[in-house]
Amino acid sequence: MKLLFIGQVNKNDGGSKRIVPLLSHIGIKGYETSMVVNSDDYDYLQKNIINANISTCDVTYSSIFSRFHRMSGIEREFILSVKMFLQSFKILKVLDTNIIYCFNPHLYSGGVGLICSRIFKKPFVLEFSDFSWEWNTYVPNSNTSNSVLKINGSIQKRILKHADIIITTPFLKEYCIKEGISKKKIYTIPCGADANIFNKKINYSDVVTKYELEGFNVIMYTGALYKSFGISDLLDAMDLVIKKHKNTKLVLVGSYIEKEMKEFIEKVEMYGLKDNVIFVELQPYSEIPKFINSADICVNPFPGNLICRAGSPVKVFEYMLCGKAVVHSDLECVEDVVTHGKTGLLYEADNVQDLADKITTLIENPELRKQLGDAAKKLILEKYTWDKLGDKLIECFISYTKH
Repeated sequence: MKLLFIGQVNKNDGGSKRIVPLLSHIGIKGYETSMVVNSDDYDYLQKNIINANISTCDVTYSSIFSRFHRMSGIEREFILSVKMFLQSFKILKVLDTNIIYCFNPHLYSGGVGLICSRIFKKPFVLEFSDFSWEWNTYVPNSNTSNSVLKINGSIQKRILKHADIIITTPFLKEYCIKEGISKKKIYTIPCGADANIFNKKINYSDVVTKYELEGFNVIMYTGALYKSFGISDLLDAMDLVIKKHKNTKLVLVGSYIEKEMKEFIEKVEMYGLKDNVIFVELQPYSEIPKFINSADICVNPFPGNLICRAGSPVKVFEYMLCGKAVVHSDLECVEDVVTHGKTGLLYEADNVQDLADKITTLIENPELRKQLGDAAKKLILEKYTWDKLGDKLIECFISYTKH
């Protein structure tokens, strides 16, 4: 089987944490992959994806022109779409590809893949992982206007409807069915984690020393520090937790929006938690296992908004594979993964008191933490390592091509 992948894969994005190991597993299985890709780190892709031929696509203005005009999001997407189409067309003319596999229904990925699939009569497989056209509503950090995003959303919905196979999450599967897409061509394949990277063998003493965590109950969150991801709610909950357990520290590791971070810091100061809350800037991915292993409890405080319900949070699988007790909101995004009282604790989404209560329960019950952590690790090793998920993806490809 020969595969052409089309999409954008940036090193620290949640999407790349999924796409890179899946494509690497496909290569390990002996299948040949060609990639037409836009990335912020092509060396990273080259080193981590096995048996892949990578064609790069960048979008930049000359230094002279860039002084007078800042490229808008829609300009960049249009230019990137043209370049990726031309590169994909060139590859497909000489390569007998069995599958065209695209990451999300953006014009430059799914749009290009759809056009190429129709020209070359190849199956079009589309990963659908989020409502990108809704992001401005929840993460106000885009240089693309709402009206443009709305038009883009309409285009993406059309691309979705023309995919031969859709790989998605439970919530987005239901969305696709409501949009009139046949459930026969929709497969749910969640995210996972790498047991070679996320395990208890990691030496994390430098993290404990640097952030003075020794002797504290350590609560950990790794990922984007956005209000829309529940960080403000988590700070509210920690105020309640620390009133009962003062020897507790919350560590938050990830990228942020300046305006929102100022609000977080103001809230920490208002609650008098400067000694209990530690913000850590985005770290290299190789460092994340250290932070997770330094924790007693890991938390993902996703509220019940569209973008949180839609995804499959990689961080949760990483927490669980490290054998950590997890507290998570009761959303579809962890359906069949975090089972309350068995592989973690679930709290009612958007309920700060319930979040605080669940964290407190785990602080006060070390045996329960160990029980949940051990069960969580066992589950991930059995069902959600990247090799097992990669096999599922290959099965989707093979079953469709046979059909």
